[in-house]
Amino acid sequence: MSLRRTIGSTDALHIAIAAVLLALSPLAITRGGADFRLPAGYAGLAAAVILLARLHAAHPESRLARVLHTWYPLPAVVLVFWSLSYVIPAVNPGGMRDAALIEWDHRIFRTDLVELFRRLEHPLLTDALHILYVVYFVLPVLLVWPLLRRRGPLEETIFVLCLSFYLCYVGYGLVPAAGPRYAVYGHNGMAGLLLTQPIRDVIDALEPGKADVFPSAHAAVTLVVNWLALRHLPRLGRALVPVTAGILASLVYTRYHYGVDVLAGGLWAVVTVLGGTRIHAFFVRRRAAIRPAASS
Repeated sequence: MSLRRTIGSTDALHIAIAAVLLALSPLAITRGGADFRLPAGYAGLAAAVILLARLHAAHPESRLARVLHTWYPLPAVVLVFWSLSYVIPAVNPGGMRDAALIEWDHRIFRTDLVELFRRLEHPLLTDALHILYVVYFVLPVLLVWPLLRRRGPLEETIFVLCLSFYLCYVGYGLVPAAGPRYAVYGHNGMAGLLLTQPIRDVIDALEPGKADVFPSAHAAVTLVVNWLALRHLPRLGRALVPVTAGILASLVYTRYHYGVDVLAGGLWAVVTVLGGTRIHAFFVRRRAAIRPAASS
């Protein structure tokens, strides 16, 4: 069975990402402190995607093949994110760009947003906004789960979600920055009641690299999730609107982002939605054209 018949939009995206990162691996080894396991991992990702796509195409009724092919993007997105701690310093060795982001904030908003939000801090509000901040991590699963029996919307949703993450990763490489928590305050602490510091410590432990600020993936992915939910699951989409607003409100308050990061995240979301739906539609049309030709 040919690759053109088995590779869908999400598969092609992951193979392309793995290929680009594999090409950058020599730099990550010589400049970023990586070793042979990094290119091996990227090659393994591409091979695993091809294998799972072929397995699913050959056994469309297999529940195991369907589950593996549906959910592999979840660990893939996370593992690629972790690997960026080697890639970003190698491709952009000039250091963090926080000073530039702070300057952009002042020019755009005509004020120091970080200082403005600092004046609003209250331990109870800090705990509440940190809870909203971590709700973001379950939003993609919350969206995908109800679509598992709707193949068309499911495939589009997974592709657009993955694209939103990977476009944010490109931004991290172009404009690496640590965010206000380190660049302004110099530490990861923040005064809450019970939950704030444990949440921050867990997030900090799960970030091997800290250059993941611009654009805000929290803003981009949350907006994309809400748009996709409104498109395919209107009731869920309407319920997510206040959650989305709360997550966006948490980003600067919790010291993880500058205002310009949030604006860029919104722009990235628009680009993802406009471009992602069209790219996915192209793959759907191509697959529809290939199948009749193959069966004739």
